[in-house]
Amino acid sequence: MLDVLQKRFKVDFVWEMHVRTGRSERDCYRWKTGKAAPDFEALDRLINSDVGDLVLLTMTRGSNQPWAVAMRRTYEIAKARGDIEAAQRRLAALERGIIP
Repeated sequence: MLDVLQKRFKVDFVWEMHVRTGRSERDCYRWKTGKAAPDFEALDRLINSDVGDLVLLTMTRGSNQPWAVAMRRTYEIAKARGDIEAAQRRLAALERGIIP
């Protein structure tokens, strides 16, 4: 999971983890180097942060448990609905420009 977050936060990974988890920058640096891992409280804070979806999807990506499959499916449905809504807004804006 940390490798995915390091790709997400290419710059200032340590600071980003510190802000989201409340852990010391030293602890977060140890996570980055693989010398330690986030504890339950830090994981809880990450899940409840703005990157919670990324954390949960990464942690469950290999799971075939019904709850994990349902969670991933629900996430994809919500994402697809958001894409449809955005496309409908773009289409309406374009049509307003074409039709007098």
